[in-house]
Amino acid sequence: MFGFRHLYSSLTRLMQGNRRRARKCRYAETLETRTLLSGNVSASILNGNLYLNGDSAANELEIVESNGDLVVSGLNSTTINNSTSFVLTSGGTTFGGMVFVGLGNGDDSLQINTGAELSSDVYVNDLFGRTSIGINGATIGGDINIVSGKGDDLVSLDGATVGGSLRFFAGRGNNLLSISNSTIGGNLLMIADRGEDDVVIEDSTVGGNTWIDTGKKMDSLAFTNTTLSGDFYLNTGEHNDTVLFDGLMVGGRTDLWLWRGNDSLKIQGTNNFQGDFFAGGILGKFDALEVGEGSTFGGSRTQSNFELSTVDADLLSTQINNGALSRAAQERENLGGTPLAPLTLTLDTSTNTLQTLSGEEFTQQAAFTVTGTTFAGATVSADLGTNAFTTATTTADANGNYSFDVPLANSVNDVTIQSVDKYGRSTTDSFSVRSIQGSIVEFTSNLGTFQVELFDDAAPISVANFKGYLERYANSIVHRSGQESDALGLDVIQGGGYVLDGDSPVAITKDAPIVNEGSIDRPNLRGTIAMARTAILDSATSEFFFNVVDNPVLDSTTSPYAVFGRVIGTGMDVVDAIHNLPVQDLTSQFGLAYVPLTGFEPLNLALSGTASVELGSVNVVGVGTAFTTELGVGSPIRIGTFSSTVGSITSDTELVLNSVADSAQTDAGVFITGNATVVADNYVTFSSIAQILNA
Repeated sequence: MFGFRHLYSSLTRLMQGNRRRARKCRYAETLETRTLLSGNVSASILNGNLYLNGDSAANELEIVESNGDLVVSGLNSTTINNSTSFVLTSGGTTFGGMVFVGLGNGDDSLQINTGAELSSDVYVNDLFGRTSIGINGATIGGDINIVSGKGDDLVSLDGATVGGSLRFFAGRGNNLLSISNSTIGGNLLMIADRGEDDVVIEDSTVGGNTWIDTGKKMDSLAFTNTTLSGDFYLNTGEHNDTVLFDGLMVGGRTDLWLWRGNDSLKIQGTNNFQGDFFAGGILGKFDALEVGEGSTFGGSRTQSNFELSTVDADLLSTQINNGALSRAAQERENLGGTPLAPLTLTLDTSTNTLQTLSGEEFTQQAAFTVTGTTFAGATVSADLGTNAFTTATTTADANGNYSFDVPLANSVNDVTIQSVDKYGRSTTDSFSVRSIQGSIVEFTSNLGTFQVELFDDAAPISVANFKGYLERYANSIVHRSGQESDALGLDVIQGGGYVLDGDSPVAITKDAPIVNEGSIDRPNLRGTIAMARTAILDSATSEFFFNVVDNPVLDSTTSPYAVFGRVIGTGMDVVDAIHNLPVQDLTSQFGLAYVPLTGFEPLNLALSGTASVELGSVNVVGVGTAFTTELGVGSPIRIGTFSSTVGSITSDTELVLNSVADSAQTDAGVFITGNATVVADNYVTFSSIAQILNA
């Protein structure tokens, strides 16, 4: 701190001495001196040096090239010698003398902008109010010395070239030093007192040594893509300070002193410390040092008093990305520097392979390649609906290009891509893609063709069992179509049990039953295919069914029915068409009660006389009937609105049914039903069920 006081005093004396000498020579050297009347700011050239002195107002000045001249202009109504501007160099943009600036008590700003070349030293002494200095695209041949007071003072260099050293002596206040895309030929020195200071040095080079002392309170510092050619000394003082190195090269020794407080130092990306390296957490209880794999150390490496090896990501985001870096970018723009380019994000998925079946576009890739452009160095990440953006992550290159593979779930993937730049800005874009990672089989029927995705990974036993029957499924029929309103109580269509032999269904040759793979993670939703079985859990063989609606009753936690695939795209149109066919009771012929048939007109023949049956009874009494000649055992019969089959015939007027009456029928008409011949073309037949795509 002795050095700070000494330098501060020396600079102040130097500026005051020059002013005194200037007053002595004011009239002696009129040929070298131009002085105009004062306004908000007085501008004088004395002994070849420029003096700018402001009053207590908020003065804003700019040194800039204008129409081939180098001028000092007032901004936002600031006047200079009661005028809007002051010509510093006529017919040229270079000024060879020193520049002394004292802007007074207000919140003052000075910009030295593109085209300006100041060949000698620049001194700024502004102890009162807020001081803001912006040097943008200008060249300073000598040193820059800035002394500020208790305000939240700002020094920003953007695209600047400094031949000598930059020294910034900041008093109390939340000060900012921002250096971007700039070159400092000499040393860099910043010494601050009490305040929450930010230091950002990015894409820049310092030719000499770097000394930064941020003093007390919570400070945030970021050094990115920067070369410090000499030694580097950092002292963050008291409180909880955060420091980031990303792409830093130090040519000499590195000494990092993080004193009191819980300090955090993160070294990420590619860094090169060519000399000895020391980092000390010193007096904090929870200091953190995290060093990435991309850093190299040419000399000795010492680190001490760090209790943690990982820097909190939220802290880094708050203090650096959304803190120091964001503040530096905003103030750089406010002080005439290059504004941040808008954060944009493009994405391209055209290199991936997509297929279409039954109107549904999908990929069989387990991961989807996403490329695009965004802000250089931005973190690009993918999310599949969790909003955590941890599915995949990459970093855009120096040109803003990125490319990464996003793992896909075996379903519809709603993918959101997010870009977050180092300034804490974020933007997103999104797309959806269905990934089918299982094999695909095609059902070819006389009512249409559809495809089914099989869950090879989730239900391997069921899928392997199903595939084992594929050849045997040729010419198989849908032998069951249930409605919620009928005795079956489920909206399903069922197949895989019978093939046609001529006009008659015969049972498929079955393998041994398989282990049930039912899971609540694969519910019986509309469009899924599941294994049919008896009440015995592990009894499934060849038969399967399609859920026409959601059937949660089949998802019992103790005995769920095993879903092993789903219908693709518009394929459910075919399934629905099958389900909408009228069903026939072929129990008497084949033991099948709910068979969907197409192009079939059922027999509905009225018999002689009338008949009666009581509720809950199987005994039928006829009047004028001829049961012995018009019926046989097993004949399908309807009495009024009740249907059953004949169990036995006692006489022309008495018979016994195979099922009890669910309603009383008195003197009702008697009909024989369903005895018309069903031929092969009436059945819903799968001519083939074949695998068309492998998993």
